[in-house]
Amino acid sequence: MGANSICCCAGLHVSAGFNTIRKAEKRMKRSLIIIIAIALLGCQTGPGPIATTPNHTDALFVEQVLRLEFAEAVSQDIPLVIDQELSIFSKAGVIASATRLGKDYAEAARDLLRKNKGSNTLDSIGTIPLRHSVLTEQEVKTLFQTEGKDGWKAFYMIYAESPGIITLSRPGFSKDGTVAMIYLGNQSNWLAGRGGIRVYEKRNGKWTGAGSIGRGYVS
Repeated sequence: MGANSICCCAGLHVSAGFNTIRKAEKRMKRSLIIIIAIALLGCQTGPGPIATTPNHTDALFVEQVLRLEFAEAVSQDIPLVIDQELSIFSKAGVIASATRLGKDYAEAARDLLRKNKGSNTLDSIGTIPLRHSVLTEQEVKTLFQTEGKDGWKAFYMIYAESPGIITLSRPGFSKDGTVAMIYLGNQSNWLAGRGGIRVYEKRNGKWTGAGSIGRGYVS
């Protein structure tokens, strides 16, 4: 084999070795990038500030409303009975009436209607930090739709001292959090109930009743 052949072969071997090294370097770079990315993600998943979710806000507001509207029962540690199904008796004219009251009221009304589209259950409000019982749809049927059964008598045998069945909606808030609206209904017997969209204003950090809006009902 001549000197030129030897040089050529040597050149081929060097070139092949160089390519192998370059490929190895690329693999190492990719591996290093992956390792760094994983490390960065690991740093981001550590403990951080807990965001106040809408449900958390809803639940705390509902707690304050229930304490305000059913103060006697709450003070005596009587569990409130809340319907599992959320509802609003009537949404007619709510936006128009709220708009006449002002910008904050209109914002709260729009938020109320937005959050109560379709069907919702009490779970969508979040965990209400107040002693209460949830009345399911099946329990309502068993108590009040059983032939020959006095539904309210049966109800009070289970929920003695209760102020009746409370029906809620998810609350709506103004953007600055100073005005809120919620549907609140309370039925305590066949012809003893009322319900409507209640308005609340935050004053000195506390929610205060400010009347009602839209159409309600009285039985």
